[in-house]
Amino acid sequence: MRLGTMLGWLAAVSLAGAACSSPNSGNPTGAGGGASVATGAGGGATVSTCDGLAKVVCDKLDACAPTVIELLYGSVAHCSERLALGLCASSAGVDFAACGTDYATLSCDAIFASDSAPAGCVSTNAAADGAPCGDDAECKSSHCVKGTDPACGTCEAKVAAGGACGMVDQVCESGFTCLADTCTKLKPPGDACAATDECSGAHVCIGGKCGAPPTEGEACAQDIRCSPFEAIFCSPKTNTCKAVGLANVGESCGYDMAGDKITACKVSDCAVDDKCVAPLKDGDACMTGPNQPSCEAPAECLQGKCTPPMADTCK
Repeated sequence: MRLGTMLGWLAAVSLAGAACSSPNSGNPTGAGGGASVATGAGGGATVSTCDGLAKVVCDKLDACAPTVIELLYGSVAHCSERLALGLCASSAGVDFAACGTDYATLSCDAIFASDSAPAGCVSTNAAADGAPCGDDAECKSSHCVKGTDPACGTCEAKVAAGGACGMVDQVCESGFTCLADTCTKLKPPGDACAATDECSGAHVCIGGKCGAPPTEGEACAQDIRCSPFEAIFCSPKTNTCKAVGLANVGESCGYDMAGDKITACKVSDCAVDDKCVAPLKDGDACMTGPNQPSCEAPAECLQGKCTPPMADTCK
């Protein structure tokens, strides 16, 4: 997993993870002695290493949607440590200071709205269409298409506005989405809409207009998801946003129909017996498929082993 994917992946997880959140886990110092984060003249973070950039990203995500941190890592410090594995393996050509500044100044919704890394995080080594790649961030188009090889693919152009989409390898340009097989511009808050898919970022279609998602206690529906910035889910019984519980390894998890509540696992997986199980460590044997323990992020199960991000091997 390379730079661009790493930066966007953590933010995307909270949208895909039942919109959970938790109290802020604090702002501990960087991951290990290698981190380099200083305070700039304007009071913002200035970074000069991949470790320092990892801390900026994790701090930002902790401020926006802290359950991304609590559920996946347990703390900002551990998030920084794990994220740095990918950043340090794939940061050639990246201006750490520019990337850190751009990411730290993004609004929370902008992080969730974008499918590409901020401009300052784009590598000067990005490849042209047709070149081999291991990740979207290695391509100038930010689109690496993979076939049967889970590790390597080919850089391809994204579909422009108004272009045909819908096929598995067709991705619209940033700021657009595939609606009725056509790349259509996402709508900002206040614009008229017919469905949430038309709205940008975490916004939803309420009363015919794109607007902020509902918070705890407010009405929700299948097409009106609860805010991803809070520890809430849309109750199928009451159609209101309710608080999500958090569980540790060995504790019960999942949806309790009788009690109408969801319990999510912290730094673990919810297994088939509705118990939280610890993720696999780097180097552990693994299997892909349903009900299999996952590798600790950002490691992936490659050739039967939990493998941390590595320097590019697809050239």
